[in-house]
Amino acid sequence: MGFTYRSRRVEEDLEEGVLFWVESSKVRMFFSKNDEGLILLKPSAELLSTRVAEQFPNASSEFRDAVKCFVTARNTGCVFHLMRSLEFGLRALGAVFSVSLEHTNWGSAIDQIESHIRAMHVDPKWKALPDCKDQQEFYAQAAAHFGVLKDAWRNHTAHVRSNYDQEDALDILQSVRAFFRKLAVRLSETP
Repeated sequence: MGFTYRSRRVEEDLEEGVLFWVESSKVRMFFSKNDEGLILLKPSAELLSTRVAEQFPNASSEFRDAVKCFVTARNTGCVFHLMRSLEFGLRALGAVFSVSLEHTNWGSAIDQIESHIRAMHVDPKWKALPDCKDQQEFYAQAAAHFGVLKDAWRNHTAHVRSNYDQEDALDILQSVRAFFRKLAVRLSETP
């Protein structure tokens, strides 16, 4: 009796929506059970980290959209959303040096940021800080990483030059996640 009822209920549920099959490896990576036993996409704090989710809420939202694309095999869409998430990180880095991304592209913004970073050791505002060298190293690494991301994936994704398979998307997703964890040590979307 119970089996018949459950089968009928499943059929009714399927009539009302769409069922997606997700590979078990992706379920283990990106999903968790809630208190009612439903399997849901993990919250941003689990997908990235609590610090990243708090300091980069808009980037975290894009990252979650990237994960949704990844688990449904929309790999190029995944990379697209990852590049959108990174823009929030680049804006945060630009804000440190009063470089706006409002009317410029990533290349120009990164060039301006790198110019400010190179001048940190002679700028009295920065030079007076006891950890000036540490900050310069952190910001230089971040800017260089943005430059690599721009050339490797952002430009190709934004200008429809590349498509990505599952392995590419997962590699990029893991790289962006690690990069945001590093950025969140000193940066956030809102200064």
